[in-house]
Amino acid sequence: ASGLPRPLVERGVGCGAHGIDGGERSGYRHLYLYDVQGKELAQLTHGDWEVTDLNAVDETHGLVYSTATKESPKERQIYSVGLDGSGLVRVTKEDGTHAGNFSPDAAAFVDTYSRAGVPPSQQLRRRDGTEIAAINENQVTELAKYHLSPVEFLKVKARDGVELNAWLIKPENFDPAAVADAVNAATAAVI
Repeated sequence: ASGLPRPLVERGVGCGAHGIDGGERSGYRHLYLYDVQGKELAQLTHGDWEVTDLNAVDETHGLVYSTATKESPKERQIYSVGLDGSGLVRVTKEDGTHAGNFSPDAAAFVDTYSRAGVPPSQQLRRRDGTEIAAINENQVTELAKYHLSPVEFLKVKARDGVELNAWLIKPENFDPAAVADAVNAATAAVI
């Protein structure tokens, strides 16, 4: 393995006489449309975010469907964009992580969705994101007996000043005052 990112779609596949490929010229992975000679025709996606997967090409409606981090690096949403790079639209609505498995004509897709504290579920959706049917709601009632605390998302600053995303799960019945008392007692014992 070379360590280089794999092409999202090989040139010449999935888009008639054209091809779509991923590139990182801007420092972020985005989609580009090429002709059969390999000449770039259009940059399809732009911005300070990454395309993580190319889901489908709908040549009939002139749309490309991809998964991206546009809203947040902690999320994966499905978007559509025109083959000319216009009209980027968020297709999935729920905050969290989505993975799309599209039909060959891109008329529908199975959306596997999850978020912190919610197990993955699958819904059948139309190309615009509206739900057709729930396939697997995955309501795990056994989780309630574990009394899981909610996940808290936060940012921590590294030594070089870069802010990093982090998450924190506190124990059940967490008491910050008790933690402070324990830290103070340990500090006093060392001194």
